Amino acid sequence: MKKTIYLISIAATALALSCTKEEALEVQKIPSPGDELFDEQYYANLREWKKSKHTLTYVYYAAWAPLEGASSMYKEPTTMAERFIGLPDSLDIVNLWMGVPSSDPADEYEYSPVAASDMKYCQEVKGTRFVLHVDAAHYNHQFTWNGKDYDLSADRSEEALRAYADYYADQVLHFGLDGVDYDFEGWSASDLAIAIEQSGKHFGPQAETEEGRQMLNIVDYFGSYPSEAIEPYISYLVCQAYTQQIGNSYNSIGKPAWCPADKFIICEQWNQSSSEGPNRDNGGYVPYRGWDGETLMTYDENGNYVEMASLEAYARYCKDGFGAGFGAYYIDSDYYFSKGPYWNLRRCIQIANPSIH
Repeated sequence: MKKTIYLISIAATALALSCTKEEALEVQKIPSPGDELFDEQYYANLREWKKSKHTLTYVYYAAWAPLEGASSMYKEPTTMAERFIGLPDSLDIVNLWMGVPSSDPADEYEYSPVAASDMKYCQEVKGTRFVLHVDAAHYNHQFTWNGKDYDLSADRSEEALRAYADYYADQVLHFGLDGVDYDFEGWSASDLAIAIEQSGKHFGPQAETEEGRQMLNIVDYFGSYPSEAIEPYISYLVCQAYTQQIGNSYNSIGKPAWCPADKFIICEQWNQSSSEGPNRDNGGYVPYRGWDGETLMTYDENGNYVEMASLEAYARYCKDGFGAGFGAYYIDSDYYFSKGPYWNLRRCIQIANPSIH
């Protein structure tokens, strides 16, 4: 890269799958509203870095929105845990899986001015990309497109599926987002393939315009794989996690053989609840095993030799070229980690992307 990028403070060292030791990481602090911690050059470098080849970080994030079932998206945040600007600067992609914020009162349900302003700031200043969560679950969708009403629970024709993709492409443009993420659950693989091909006319690698090529066409899945037919049209395939990933081993990572490594993103479950509320200090942290089945080991920030956590294992897995990026479903609770806001996610971002000095 032509410009020096100062994102983090870390000494890069040689890494091994079974044991790795590195100097202590200085995890970046989160500014409060109005703080001027960094200058314009920092953010210019940040945006440039996000356009470069690096290990991506992808998260599901819902704390900005009201609880599911609310009558609107309007919410006055009470903490930086509930604001997009509180997310790590070096985060690449945010899945808006609890709705979309709008600054326009005419968007009655979506009207959420603080969140909309924060999102736009993150897009324009930090280069963070936000994708619409298109819930392709169980065909329970009714929508109107080009003056015609559709109900996928009753009509799964090719016309209806293509209209569904066009409808959500229009939503992306309306809300100023950076693409879509289709949640593949309950649909047949062949139906999803039709929708993704149509979506690929607007976003992703097959989009017809240069602007479209910068927009994301993503599919995420849990359990069964989507069809290989979607591969030419997707930007990334995301392995979601409603539970800790099965097997806890590199050998059990659920990537379909047809998916290139540079399109594969793997997410870990972040513990969200327990009998006493958020399980804040254990999310994404189960011991992990390498290709040979041996438990991966690492050194923590205090120099202790410990079992490697799953989120860190995914970061190293992708850093070593086996995936495009890593992340979590969903990351909200990590804000409250005892060592600092998003400490685990920030540390893993730094591990996967050592700074250039």
